[in-house]
Amino acid sequence: RLLTLDVLALALSVLVTAKKSSGGSSKEKDPNYLSQKAFEQLTLGNESQAMKLFAKVLKVQPNNANALVQLGMRQMGKPETEAIGFERLEQAFNEDCVPMPVPIQSQQGQWIASIIGRRRFELKDFHTAAKFFEKAASSPTAAICQKLQYATSLLTPFPLSTFDARQRIQKYNKAMDEILARLETGEEMGPNDGDPYAFCMLTAFYQTAYYDASHKETMGKHAAVVLKAFPEYHYTAPHLSHLDDEEDDLQMAVASAVGGCDRRLKVGFVSGMMYRGTPPMADFGGVLGRLSREDFELTFIYLKDIHSPPSDGIITRRGANDSPPFGYHQIVKEEDRGLIFEKKEGWMGRARSTIEKLDLDVLVYLDTTMSPMCNQLAISRLARVQAVSHGHPTTSGLPKHIVDYWISWGAAEIPGAGEHYTEQLAVLPANTMHQWYESRVT
Repeated sequence: RLLTLDVLALALSVLVTAKKSSGGSSKEKDPNYLSQKAFEQLTLGNESQAMKLFAKVLKVQPNNANALVQLGMRQMGKPETEAIGFERLEQAFNEDCVPMPVPIQSQQGQWIASIIGRRRFELKDFHTAAKFFEKAASSPTAAICQKLQYATSLLTPFPLSTFDARQRIQKYNKAMDEILARLETGEEMGPNDGDPYAFCMLTAFYQTAYYDASHKETMGKHAAVVLKAFPEYHYTAPHLSHLDDEEDDLQMAVASAVGGCDRRLKVGFVSGMMYRGTPPMADFGGVLGRLSREDFELTFIYLKDIHSPPSDGIITRRGANDSPPFGYHQIVKEEDRGLIFEKKEGWMGRARSTIEKLDLDVLVYLDTTMSPMCNQLAISRLARVQAVSHGHPTTSGLPKHIVDYWISWGAAEIPGAGEHYTEQLAVLPANTMHQWYESRVT
């Protein structure tokens, strides 16, 4: 749908150029004539024939923007031609393209620049990604989504210098404030690929590289944008509605969880990296496996993203003869509960419904910025007390009525460290190790 008007506009430019072209040249070698015929086939619904004609155009005129865009848009959606498809789309922005480069002022131009930037970011080609995000966001008609991609791409993991890092922080804060102002008016996100959160909001994980930043401010802006742009993500289990308000009474939440009961405390641990070889499992696994099952009823929840591997027996039960993955054999016991939610349509609703029925006292997220699924689910209030920890390197930015605690180690915090967190800082004793040492030498 996004291409329709621009296809017509480009087709008109082709028709005008075709009339001006030399009549003596062979039609089969005339890119203007071939492009005209290709657009005619598109209007008739003959896409296959149109693509063959556009391929001929590129043979005689490799920098033809019309052919590059039309072929690129179709090839990028197929695994076997994805790379060449994106390469052609990028080429269509070159200054030497004819009849002209893709106009960034058009809706089509913004969309193409946006998807190129997104792919380059996923490939960790941050320089190229930033170039295309800036193109998309620079248009006077740029939608919030494109502005948000640009803003969240500013804090890449590789600032050039301390000065560059500070400049990026300033630009980020200013851009996020402008986005929040636009969201306050009720403006919608704009064009995206069907999953606006994943497409428009880039990871906040790289903010950890910016030591001079106030993470409470930068992550707070990130969380504020998410809450404003995606209000449907902020869900509260009905039995916890009394805890979900700005006048949050944290002591009430804690008292409700632990006060005066002689039962086991029901605790859930959520991770998007509950599989072999990940920092959260290596970091927390030794302690989680040794928690007293007489005192705690434990549930382990794996939020499995599209490209994430299986849980390697951490969640799923192993057979008696299976050798456990190194370092993880003590995490999940027979009496524990293991849940896996894969990123498929409706995953969040299923996760919310299942977790709220567990009536957990405490729910701990181990890696929210490292896992987009964790980041999304953490906006819901599903347990009486909710917390994040150092598997999430900085504050979540979420207000205390959503996430109560940030659990840290006393020896890792400076005096007054609580001012750096939107949550209430809770520290484990500084004079004891918070991890369980396991030798990696056999």
